[in-house]
Amino acid sequence: MSAHRNLPPLPALRIFEAASRRQSFLLAARELNLTPGAVSKQIRQLEEHLGLPLFERLHREVRLTAAGAIYARAIGQLFEDLRAATAEVMVSPAADKLVVWCAPWFLKAWLLPRLERFRALRPGLQMDLRTGESSEAIDPKADIAIRLGLGTWARMRSEFLIPQEIAAVCTPAYLRREGLSQPFAFGDFVVLDSANTPHHLELWKQAAGMAGVEPRERIVFQSNETAFAAALTDHGLALVNPYFVEAELANGRLVCPWPARTRTDRSYWLTWRDRFNLPPAASAFRRWILAEFRRE
Repeated sequence: MSAHRNLPPLPALRIFEAASRRQSFLLAARELNLTPGAVSKQIRQLEEHLGLPLFERLHREVRLTAAGAIYARAIGQLFEDLRAATAEVMVSPAADKLVVWCAPWFLKAWLLPRLERFRALRPGLQMDLRTGESSEAIDPKADIAIRLGLGTWARMRSEFLIPQEIAAVCTPAYLRREGLSQPFAFGDFVVLDSANTPHHLELWKQAAGMAGVEPRERIVFQSNETAFAAALTDHGLALVNPYFVEAELANGRLVCPWPARTRTDRSYWLTWRDRFNLPPAASAFRRWILAEFRRE
């Protein structure tokens, strides 16, 4: 019996993947440079091959059936694996190149200050550092990634790096300017908060025993990074991962008015696709970063 006997036509699968992802025959046709009629015909042939409908045809739209949704998830993952495998084999084995995706706060506060140590181990390595706001949607071309989350990304291997902790910091200059001294009162402080993590303030207040106490003022920034930048320029109290500001705390540029720290449910993880071997440069990066954390 042929191993291909039960497989549906591959062109139809490509069209189904686009149509299910777009939820539209018209948009799939535009993406694939086909006519809507050609898309509809291929989907119909696929349904006949499977013996069940994949889409409900409504007046001006199409909607996946229950079976279609199950099939779409599986086919979508197969095409994602195919794209990743294609990108992997198209890279010349002789090319000493590494594409790293990194969560922005980790990139700025931890990786960049230490990056020369890794580069010294791999002279001539061409590095491509990429980042983005969400660890849920990283660049698919990344060989390896440092992500913030629960460590449960589908079809990815994950190695724990550090937890996401929260501490409150400010500059000594801010305390002097506002005339603040121990014992500190939270109600006297301006809090520099982030719209990305609005729940962190309440988490920290609970850990500090100040649930229900409000600051004098709360300024909301678009990201944690901009809130921290404001704290460094003496504008108030920011919530940060203390691991990322160890140097500033050690040299006195920042202080913690209260010793309270707490953890969120998220951590930083080193991740890569579980179906593919790490390229040599990515494997060297993994060994280096794990050794750095053991050393620290």
